[in-house]
Amino acid sequence: EEQMAGVIIAQVAPSPYQIKGRLTKEFVDAVRAQKLEVPLSFAMMEGYVTGRVIVEAVRRQGAKPTREGMVNALHSMAPYDMGGYSVAFKLTQHTGSRYVELSIVSGLGKIRQ
Repeated sequence: EEQMAGVIIAQVAPSPYQIKGRLTKEFVDAVRAQKLEVPLSFAMMEGYVTGRVIVEAVRRQGAKPTREGMVNALHSMAPYDMGGYSVAFKLTQHTGSRYVELSIVSGLGKIRQ
């Protein structure tokens, strides 16, 4: 009964608090380099991943990116590995990633991952 008190949260991005791969390390390094006075968060990590995907899609298009080129570039990412976190887009699949990480907040407010 004691173990059942709490909440489980499904996160769709890697934890920014535990460096488990190259993506997380690069994210933490980028935040530190900016000397931001903001605590790391899953929302920041999601934004970082999104930015990396957009930059890669633009890079794949060359000097003159277009809307159509963006769609084609995204569809060519199958898979695009950012260092422990991969995304893949196809004509019929726009989900991008199937990554899920669970965080458990106990009844006492402690977080376990």
